[in-house]
Amino acid sequence: NPGNSIKFDPEPFYTSGVQLTHLLEFVDVNDTARLNENSEIYKYPFHDMPWDSALWMNGKKSGGKVNFVADYGTNENGSIMLSVYQNLLFKALFCKSFDAGKSKERIKRLPFLMTTSNSSIMDLALRNLSTVSNHSRFGCEMMFVNSYTRKPSKFEHFRSIDDEYCPAVFTMANIDLYGEDASNSSYYQFRPVCYVNQQRALASQKEIQYYEFEEASVLPSSILTAFYGDSSVNIYGMNVTFGQKKDGTSTFGFGMPPAENLSLSIIMIISVGLGAPVVVLIFGGVGVFVSKQRKQKYNRLDDVKQDIIT
Repeated sequence: NPGNSIKFDPEPFYTSGVQLTHLLEFVDVNDTARLNENSEIYKYPFHDMPWDSALWMNGKKSGGKVNFVADYGTNENGSIMLSVYQNLLFKALFCKSFDAGKSKERIKRLPFLMTTSNSSIMDLALRNLSTVSNHSRFGCEMMFVNSYTRKPSKFEHFRSIDDEYCPAVFTMANIDLYGEDASNSSYYQFRPVCYVNQQRALASQKEIQYYEFEEASVLPSSILTAFYGDSSVNIYGMNVTFGQKKDGTSTFGFGMPPAENLSLSIIMIISVGLGAPVVVLIFGGVGVFVSKQRKQKYNRLDDVKQDIIT
């Protein structure tokens, strides 16, 4: 029984985790790019795939990046790669402390998600996969776990008018894995977008479909099972699907998800767009008022002249 085979001493006050449980392949004959109850679905457990990991690439240290690669399918060079940057697990095991989350920056590639010193960036890439049909599309099933059971986890998505960092994408999705307070909680954040080419660009940008965020009762056999065992935890699941074989990015972090505030350039554009008409109206109104005052003054002078003459 692998349950509770992983332990920490002292026992952590709050824990959470995310797991990719299954690769999904579904036959999309009607080209809707969405799963439905009539979809022909094939599920491939990620834990059954032969994964290899590396902290070093091409003889050089990867700078905090870990690649997990699994050969997949019958196609030559068919593979699935999960890349993790700034892994929180390493910080928990070796640093034994977390930063206050004040250090914020954006990742250097699309979709330019905001990351903090307490978060990890995860890339999932599906490359040259074999398919069961000419109409196959792919997706993945995810599980989310946290140890604080007094408040249910929550999925929310919100829209913003600011698409400076990820053009034509106005939606952000957050999964809040609550703790006792904001400083003891975690989140999973992503933009619903993926890319059909390894070199990410606007031309290769495609939409991600996400589905119901639902409560589950049992954890699949995994490292999460080895840690949580039969403990009382919140367990939720969600599916996402891609239009084609693509790669996408998300972040998993400790604390509250970083807020996407309007950038300075967007604020300036809005200010100019709204301010210019107001300035024109003000100066136009002042100009009309001054013009009328001058006409009234001239009319009074003419009346005085007429009185003097008469």
